[in-house]
Amino acid sequence: FSVEGFTVLEGRPYRLRLFHSGEEPLSPGEVLDGEFRLRLTVPGGKMDSSYYQGNGVFLVATQKGEAVRSRSERNDLFFLPPRVAQTARERIAALFPKDTAAFAKALLLGDTSDLSYSVDTALKISGIRHVVAVSGLHVSIVFSLVYLLFRGRRWLTFLVSVPLLLFFAGVTGFSPSVTRACLMCGLMAFGGAVKEEYDSLTSLSFAVLCMLVMNPFVLLSVSFQLSVASVFGILLFALPIANRMNGISNGKRGIGKFVSRWFSSSVSVSLAAMIFSTPFSAYYFGTISLVGILTNLLTIWLIAFLFYGVSFVSLFGGMLPTVCRWVAWLISWPIRFVLFTAQTLSKIPFAALYTQSGYVTAWLVFCYVLLALYLMFRRWGRRFFAAGAACLVLAVAASVVMPRRDNFRFNVLDVGEGQSILLQTGGQSFLIDCGGSSDTKTADQIAQTLLSQGVFHLDGLVLTHYDRDHSNAIEKLETRIPVNRFYLPVQEENSLRFTQLNRPDKAVTLISQDYEIPLGTGKLTLLEPGKSKDDNENSMCVLFESAECVILITGDRSRTGERALLEQYQLPPVDVLIAGHHGSKNATSYELLEAVQPQIVIISVGENSYGHPAQEVLNRLAEYNCTVYRTDLQGSVLLRR
Repeated sequence: FSVEGFTVLEGRPYRLRLFHSGEEPLSPGEVLDGEFRLRLTVPGGKMDSSYYQGNGVFLVATQKGEAVRSRSERNDLFFLPPRVAQTARERIAALFPKDTAAFAKALLLGDTSDLSYSVDTALKISGIRHVVAVSGLHVSIVFSLVYLLFRGRRWLTFLVSVPLLLFFAGVTGFSPSVTRACLMCGLMAFGGAVKEEYDSLTSLSFAVLCMLVMNPFVLLSVSFQLSVASVFGILLFALPIANRMNGISNGKRGIGKFVSRWFSSSVSVSLAAMIFSTPFSAYYFGTISLVGILTNLLTIWLIAFLFYGVSFVSLFGGMLPTVCRWVAWLISWPIRFVLFTAQTLSKIPFAALYTQSGYVTAWLVFCYVLLALYLMFRRWGRRFFAAGAACLVLAVAASVVMPRRDNFRFNVLDVGEGQSILLQTGGQSFLIDCGGSSDTKTADQIAQTLLSQGVFHLDGLVLTHYDRDHSNAIEKLETRIPVNRFYLPVQEENSLRFTQLNRPDKAVTLISQDYEIPLGTGKLTLLEPGKSKDDNENSMCVLFESAECVILITGDRSRTGERALLEQYQLPPVDVLIAGHHGSKNATSYELLEAVQPQIVIISVGENSYGHPAQEVLNRLAEYNCTVYRTDLQGSVLLRR
């Protein structure tokens, strides 16, 4: 389990993230006494993570051995918000149907741990991931309720809203986006109480300043950056865009005028929020949603009602379980509508664009050049829009057409400490291994690489062996990219377990002897897996031979496995060798290098505690004059012919 907590070192309190072992999770207010390993999260520490720093977490603690649990002597009010959050989680899990409970919990608390990868991805692609991140939207919903209840009573609004917002921020963990929104709403309530004019840009600046004073590292938080960028865009552009749209629809009356105003208001806010937040989304997540405005238009109007409904169930689920169960059942239907809309729109081809394509990145830069020119000259607005739209079409066309002009593409993806290799030739796409440091990030990277080219399925997926860093992303990848056929080494329990995990109609070929696959103008040869007691030495080696390139992949075989491979096969000289076992000192031996004489050696490696790649390996490669590429230094390595 992992939880956030506090510790005191040399008289100073530190907020930390604790990873601990135990049969049951810790409850708010419990104290854990024992021995722990501590790591810094600030720059220069081994755990250099902007997520932790931005949230004010400067230590990561890992439990070593047994620890004694006890209750805290601190005032229970200090632990009230997290206890309320824990109770809310339990009531949502007990009262909501299984298919909507995860979304309801995420909507109220920002806890997305139970959202499936497919749902989370659909929300990202469709542009409404912010509804389950607990952001300024949720704070505005809470503040709006107080404002409506006490409208006209300014001091009462202020006295009720400030502690309520503070409590809500505590329940949701004081995320940067929530803290920013609470500061702005609190300032708005105070301004109303003292009858002073409220200026939104000044309020945003005040909130940012307060947060930077409290924690300068919040500037590194993605949540903070997206929140400030979205609000800044809304404050600057929402009203002008709405006025422009209303001007176009002037003359309508009755229900037509109401619908037109609602449409222009919804679209203008969504569009304005995207103006400054899109570059951050593109940079951090590599995704630019094209259906986001439509998804927001169809679903955002429901979010306030859903939020109030989930809050009611969480507050009164203990006293009125039957009533709350009916309320949960009732609001589950609009939740299903939101999920259905997001999942449906996210499956539209090119519902989102990905910065894996340089053409898409160039188009995005071009759009901001056009925006700057428009703001400078305030002329030719429609022409700028038309130019941006035309360049979008060209960028998508180039992303799809240009890769197909290559006879051969070999892409060793940067997946951290793991291996995922994309081989494309003759209109076919094969993936060799599907693992990395993070199964989610690995699946995202593979899917985005393929989708950015307009490739919506894999012709084949080959596993060299079953270690997690070579296979952990398969199930998540399948939710986005269908796989026509799997090629798996026979390794008793591992291969049996894998085939059982997949749908019965999946085509699976178990490899126990040499197997050839025609691929483009060449062939892919899967060499017979080893028969050692060590799974690494049994890695199924992969040899690709064509007029363009000869490539050898040895999985995690060490010197022993490589020697067995050379005794069994007369391997040809290769253009590219994938270093064995991520650059381990025991792999990529002199014997193998002498036999295959590689020109290029690629090491798929990330941050690790094993010392990969070993200096001994780098020295051996230097002796053979190999050109070396490392994914931890160069990122993904793409070979094109």
